Amino acid sequence: MTVGESAVSANRVIMNLRAGTREEAVCELVSLFCRTEERSDADNIAEAVMRRERKASTGIQWGIAIPHARIPAIRNIKVCIGYSPQGIDFLSQDGLLSHIIILILSPEDDFSGHIRFLAELSGLLSLSGRRRRLEKAATPEEVVSVFAGGRYGNN
Repeated sequence: MTVGESAVSANRVIMNLRAGTREEAVCELVSLFCRTEERSDADNIAEAVMRRERKASTGIQWGIAIPHARIPAIRNIKVCIGYSPQGIDFLSQDGLLSHIIILILSPEDDFSGHIRFLAELSGLLSLSGRRRRLEKAATPEEVVSVFAGGRYGNN
């Protein structure tokens, strides 16, 4: 699955995260995932994401964090995206607060797919035009359009 495929959808985008901490941001996005997927295991999923987060921060740079985990009983990679106007400290490499939080949940048994997806997402986010479009997006549909075409489309 590529970033531009069904992993990113408008019903899994929050334009104004209420969270003030990275734990709260993860819980808010996991809760959204569980509502859209009709799952009841939000606590287990959030704990898996935070366990991974405690190993090494997922705050990359440019005001973006990509918390992620591999989860049992997920068939395809799923993405939930949240925008935090105030910013959240994800212990980013560049010291900036993260305003764009991209939660990645992958099948537990697909390590290579998980790594490929993260690599493609990182490549896509390294393009300054894509980051600017993502920062300026005003609706969930605009957020999704930034990812359309995967790495090579709509730079």
